Amino acid sequence: MTETLDFLKLFGGFVYLLMGGDLLVRGALGLARESKIPPMIVGLTVVAMGTSAPELMVSTMSALSGFPGIAVGNVVGSNVANVLLVLGVPVLIHPIVCDQEGLGKQASLMVAVSVLFLLMCAFGSITFFGGVLLVFLLVVFLILGITALLTEIPVDPMFLRFDLWVLFACTVMLWLFVLTKTTIRKPAGVLFLAGYLGYMYTLY
Repeated sequence: MTETLDFLKLFGGFVYLLMGGDLLVRGALGLARESKIPPMIVGLTVVAMGTSAPELMVSTMSALSGFPGIAVGNVVGSNVANVLLVLGVPVLIHPIVCDQEGLGKQASLMVAVSVLFLLMCAFGSITFFGGVLLVFLLVVFLILGITALLTEIPVDPMFLRFDLWVLFACTVMLWLFVLTKTTIRKPAGVLFLAGYLGYMYTLY
């Protein structure tokens, strides 16, 4: 009975996330259209913060409940999914051009923060001061940053052996697309999806 309730909660939460994501995208598109703000800027701010809010709650509650592995796994898994799944599926429908102004700087910053995250995890835990640093940098690591301000987050060595390197590889791959201003087409989308399915297969 308990497992059934847990499954229903999980399914219900997933449905609410889909509905909320749809409203968020519609609102963001409307904001970009009405205010003449470039869609990339809206994506980097409003959409990024909005989609990170549920992850922030998950990471915070997990860390405070004594399950720090979920907090770290949430960040690593969601970023791997963002590159391989969230980019892979749309590219199967329509090519994505990586030549928007300012995107190169943002992608380079993403790589830099990923390297910083790898170094922090290599020390075994993300401390209060690490949390202060992540919140100060803010960009990619909003989720872990605020969580680490509340409680120290030990990093399972398992993440260092595999998951973090997958995250870093995905980040560098996306950065190369942006750096060369390449259009991400269907073959790349298929490759992304295959990579994500392979990643999920190794986990389970």
